[in-house]
Amino acid sequence: MEGCTGKVIDLAPGGDLGPFEVIDSVVLCRDIYNVPASSPAITINASDITLDCNGSTLNGTGSGYGIENNGYDNVTVRNCRVENYNKGICWHDSADNGRIENNTASSNTPYGILLDSSSSNTLTDNTLTKNFYGIYLESSSNNTLTNNTVSNNYNGIIFSYSSNNDFTNNLVSSNNKYIEGFGNEGEGIEFIFSNNNQIINNTFTTNIVLGIFFRNSNNNSIINNLLLNNGIGIWLYPGFNNTLFNNTVCNNAVEDIHVSDDSSGNSGDENTCDDCYNWSDDGTTGCTYPCGPPPTNCTDNDGDGYGVCPNCNISNGCTYDGNDCNDTNFNVNPGATENCTNEIDDDCDTLIDCEDPDCAGDPACMGRLHLNII
Repeated sequence: MEGCTGKVIDLAPGGDLGPFEVIDSVVLCRDIYNVPASSPAITINASDITLDCNGSTLNGTGSGYGIENNGYDNVTVRNCRVENYNKGICWHDSADNGRIENNTASSNTPYGILLDSSSSNTLTDNTLTKNFYGIYLESSSNNTLTNNTVSNNYNGIIFSYSSNNDFTNNLVSSNNKYIEGFGNEGEGIEFIFSNNNQIINNTFTTNIVLGIFFRNSNNNSIINNLLLNNGIGIWLYPGFNNTLFNNTVCNNAVEDIHVSDDSSGNSGDENTCDDCYNWSDDGTTGCTYPCGPPPTNCTDNDGDGYGVCPNCNISNGCTYDGNDCNDTNFNVNPGATENCTNEIDDDCDTLIDCEDPDCAGDPACMGRLHLNII
C-alpha cells in the first residue's frame, strides 16, 4: 500500500500472526489493528529509529503494552492511536533522548503514556483521554512535556520521584472520569517527591479535585498558569521553597491556593486569586490581584458549547472544553457521536467514518479490512 515503508518483523513462533518487533524506521499502512497483547503489540528493538503509525489504531483487550521501548535511545513514535491496553505507550529502563509526538492514547488502564526511569525525552502534541492516568513519570528526569491535551482521565498527570522536567503549554482539563470500583478522582497534575520542575504557561480547568498538587515536592517553579473551576487550584502538602509567579487561580470550588501548615520557604508574586489558605504574595496578604468576573470571549459561532481555539475551553467562557473543528455545524464538535456514513469527522478526532474506532461495530464498516491478531 502507498505510504507504507520500513521493516516490521513477525515475532510469533511458527509463523503465526503475532506481536511486532520494529528494528528499523517504519511507516504503518493506515488501518485499525486489533492486537490483543499478552506481550507488547509493538516492541521497539533498536535505537535511532522512527515508528510512524500514519494515523493507524492499535486496539487491545485491556492487557499488555501497546508500544514498548525497553531501553533504546533516540526513538520517535508518532501519529499512533493506542487504545485498550494496560500501558498504551511505555518507555522504560533508560529509554532516553526520544520523542513521543502527535499520538492519542485512550482507554488504557492504568497508563496512557508511561516514562519509567527514562530521561531527556520530549512528549509533544499528544492527546490523552479516558485513561486511568493520562501521563505518568516514574523516576524520570529532564523530560519536556509541551502542547499535550490531557482530559477526561481518572487522573491527568503524575510525576513520581521525577525531577528537573519542563511542563509547558499543556491543556489539562476535566479529569474526573468515573471508573467502576474506583469512583471519580480528578487531579490535574500531581508531583510526589519531585523537585526542580518547571510548570509554565499551562491551563488547568474543571479537574474535579485538584489543579496542581505538590506532595513532599520542593524547589518547583509555577509560572504563568491559568487554573479555573477546579476543586482546589494549587495545593502544597507539604511543599518547601516552591515559587508561584503570575498565575491566575480563580473560581475554584474549595480554595484557589492551599498551603499546608507544615510547609515553609514558599514564595511568589503577581498572582491572581481570591480564596487562599496560608498563602501571601510578597508584600501583601493573599494574592497581589483579586479575581475578576469569568471570561466571556468564547468563540462559538454555532452555539454547541464548544469554541474554536485559542478562544476555546471553559477558561474562555465556553460551556465545554475542546476545540470545535467545524464551528458552523451544531452537530460537529468533540462531544458528538461519529456518524459512520456521512464522510464528516463528527467528533473532531481527525478520523472520518469507518476510520474511527467508534464505528468498529457499525454495519456500514463491517466489510472494512482490519488486521486481527489472535
